[in-house]
Amino acid sequence: MHSCQLSPWSLHLIGFTRGTKHMQSAHELFIHELQDMLDAEQQLVEALGAQAEESSRPELQKAFQAHQAQTEKQVERLQQVFESIGEEAEEVECKGIRGLIEEHDHFKEEEEPADDIMDIFNVGAAEKVESYEICAYESLIRLADLMEHTKASRLLNQNLKEEQATLKKMQAFSKKLQPENMCMDEEDEEVDQDDEGNTEVSQDETSDGRNKGPKKANSGRPGSRRSPNIIVYAHVPHSFQTREWVGLGRSQPEQPDASAGAPVGFSLPILA
Repeated sequence: MHSCQLSPWSLHLIGFTRGTKHMQSAHELFIHELQDMLDAEQQLVEALGAQAEESSRPELQKAFQAHQAQTEKQVERLQQVFESIGEEAEEVECKGIRGLIEEHDHFKEEEEPADDIMDIFNVGAAEKVESYEICAYESLIRLADLMEHTKASRLLNQNLKEEQATLKKMQAFSKKLQPENMCMDEEDEEVDQDDEGNTEVSQDETSDGRNKGPKKANSGRPGSRRSPNIIVYAHVPHSFQTREWVGLGRSQPEQPDASAGAPVGFSLPILA
């Protein structure tokens, strides 16, 4: 008689399969989401208290305190939802809200913001939280309605309406609050032009007197009054100093001196 021996890996797979609970019904999903939301509201009761203490504006502090008291009632309603469907809530952690709270804590600890900046951050954080909760409650209400949990749906709708009202309040604060320090200093670069529309091109010199090159010139882009010109001087042999200059500029060169190689000036347009 042969005995069948299972390897440790096979025994592990059998135990894993038997011990695993697979979610297969809308009711199970509803319970899972309901437990997640209950923990979220419980975490927020404490977080809202911290935000109220951090607020530098009395009206913002009152808003956080009012919503903290409101959230405590929301926790009670969620417990009533469990009772209405004959279920008991298990202790779970809402990872989504935990992440938003940790984001707040990290910002406060690492950045050490000014009071007005902390107020603005907290209002933005509250908007994120309310948006998260609104989506969660809407999902729970759809499931409750599908399973005809009438009382549960009514209780969840009460919480939803409060979250929607709070989101509107925070959005109003977001528009009202302005940071005291914008810190938006910018160095404006100006290009000087003379009355003729000519651009002055300046050159920097190094310590040994050599030119680095031009700083900046107007490119003559559309929208300017006219295309700027650059005055160019060159030494031209006397034999080439005629009146017929083609394609070299807008104006004719001045009459040269009697000596050969006198400087001749003419105007060249800058081509964009």
